[in-house]
Amino acid sequence: MEGHLATINNSDGTAVDLEQIQEEKMMIEVFHNIAKRYFRGPLKPPFNIEARTAAGFGREWYEPLVFKDFKVPD
Repeated sequence: MEGHLATINNSDGTAVDLEQIQEEKMMIEVFHNIAKRYFRGPLKPPFNIEARTAAGFGREWYEPLVFKDFKVPD
């Protein structure tokens, strides 16, 4: 199966590349680490969810940074 990409189907029936999902998760983790290191304190809502979603930034990008218990990486 050389060249075959693993895919799954979204609830709307569209195919999603698993490698793409893993890459996005990695980018989100890097973003969280950078934000925790250089931004003082948690992010403060409210957020313009519609605009963030339109720009490709789902809630998983920023909601974990809202909580007061986030820890700065070493």
